[in-house]
Amino acid sequence: MSAHGSDASLLIERMKNAKLNAAIVCLLLTNVATLTGYLLQRTELQQLRNQPPPAPPAAGWSSKERRTPSNELPGPDDMLKPVGTIKAAVDAVFAGDANKLSALLDAEPALLDVRSGDTGNAMLHHAAYRGKRAVVRELLRRNANVNVLNAYGSTPLQDCISGDNGTAEIASLLLDKGADSTIPNRSGQTPLQRALAKNRDDLVQVLKDHGAKQ
Repeated sequence: MSAHGSDASLLIERMKNAKLNAAIVCLLLTNVATLTGYLLQRTELQQLRNQPPPAPPAAGWSSKERRTPSNELPGPDDMLKPVGTIKAAVDAVFAGDANKLSALLDAEPALLDVRSGDTGNAMLHHAAYRGKRAVVRELLRRNANVNVLNAYGSTPLQDCISGDNGTAEIASLLLDKGADSTIPNRSGQTPLQRALAKNRDDLVQVLKDHGAKQ
């Protein structure tokens, strides 16, 4: 073999070795990257495992804080879905079951002025509208907000007058606890004007006895 042939063979052999070495380096780099990613993933998973679990919310409660005071019109985040404990409380109001409602409020006091559903009614709205005297008494005993507004701008006093089952006794209970007889409904009627429009002489008398004006 000539010197030139020997040099060519040597060059080819070196090129093969270089390609092999390059392939080995690429393989090593790939393995290092894979190993690094695996270790990072393990580290992140371990950190997640070490984090304390979040406290579970009470059933039916929104994760968002109520931002609007209950004596102002509720926003979308204030009108919670009537599920879980909220639904149980509303159902107790509808049934006139003051004892069951009391037990629910003992376990979850913040339910007292919660506004729920599309109407944004608080429990006092429901109870006053439906004439649930025992429930109204229980809610007032716990200092429920007597001037809480629903999505229509109505107070429990307005709902007591609007509802066919609202009574003069319930209106009196609300007024004795500070219900504002000057707050108009969404039609611009004051409680007294609404009572007059419905020909509810008993409610008219109670309102006037508590100083209500047209």
